[in-house]
Amino acid sequence: MTVEKRTPVFTDSANLYTTRVYDGRAVDLTPTTDGDGTVSRVITNRETNEVLTSDPVDVGEYRVVYSVSEGKNYTEGSVSYDFAITQAPLVITAEDKNVVFGAKAPEYTVVYDGFVNGEMEAVLTGTLVVTCDYTVESRESAYEIVPSGLSAKNYAITWKNGVLTARYPESDSDDYEETSKPANSKMPESGTNNPGQGATAKDAKKGYVNENSGIVSGKTLTEEMLKNDNGSLNDGYSHWIQTNAGWWFRYADGSYPKAAGAVNSGSGNSSAAQSYEWIQIDGNWWSFDSNGYLGTGWIVDPVYRNWFYVDANTGMKTGWVQIDGKWYYFNPVSDGTKGIMFANRMTPDGWFVREDGSWDEKR
Repeated sequence: MTVEKRTPVFTDSANLYTTRVYDGRAVDLTPTTDGDGTVSRVITNRETNEVLTSDPVDVGEYRVVYSVSEGKNYTEGSVSYDFAITQAPLVITAEDKNVVFGAKAPEYTVVYDGFVNGEMEAVLTGTLVVTCDYTVESRESAYEIVPSGLSAKNYAITWKNGVLTARYPESDSDDYEETSKPANSKMPESGTNNPGQGATAKDAKKGYVNENSGIVSGKTLTEEMLKNDNGSLNDGYSHWIQTNAGWWFRYADGSYPKAAGAVNSGSGNSSAAQSYEWIQIDGNWWSFDSNGYLGTGWIVDPVYRNWFYVDANTGMKTGWVQIDGKWYYFNPVSDGTKGIMFANRMTPDGWFVREDGSWDEKR
């Protein structure tokens, strides 16, 4: 009796695929077989006819032939598969930037989204080029940031442009003058008796008070006038008083605003800081210390636990203000914290200020 050899049967690998997206990994497609000979394989790149020595990783079209040699009980046999690895999507986006008119353009940067298997931009070829039409002479408010120049065998690149926003931070006062001390030669703008919009009523203590702009001041007085100008003292208005020690504000009834005293600003100790009384006069907010004198320049109010800036001519500053060559942002909204300096955060118009409150022009 003669027993003939069987033809081997191949069972596809669970990893078998026709097409897959590049993932940076090799996939073993070896099928199982009941043949009892030696299994071998030949992998060929169908585009280049190159014969590979290992499972393919890179993008391309491939053919693999698995063979089993003749054995004791099985004949030889073979099976072939065609498959492809396609490019993975990679998005390269130019980051949005800000610049001050007249300043040098910032460093343009991009972010990558789509790298696989821990790969980074080192796998890309070419040189990254980022262009933008902005120059120091430009005065348009927005410019496209356009990235290009890179390619990759294993990635299909999509480019996304960014936007360069150009402008100056703006102060809330066109006639702002930098100062850190009361400008004794320049009195706060008052004495016009011009309350602006809103109803004005007579208050027994403060004199004339407007519902929108606060106390309506009378003319400015000096210490000498305070002693001799009884007419002005009895005109029903409150008055700014200029003395050698500083400025203070006299209410219509003869009293004056002053802070209650030092406030404990420490934690579990006796440290204390100067507190302030805030009064709205002629549309501007002013701070007075525990002695009743006008506080100007940088002020840290322990009640609010934050910094303010009071200009000797225009009062508490709000919005963007340039001080000693640096820009700061003070809350312009009447929400109970108006005038507080922003720090270590974004401003409402999209700028970042450092922990000390100064504008970070690089972000």
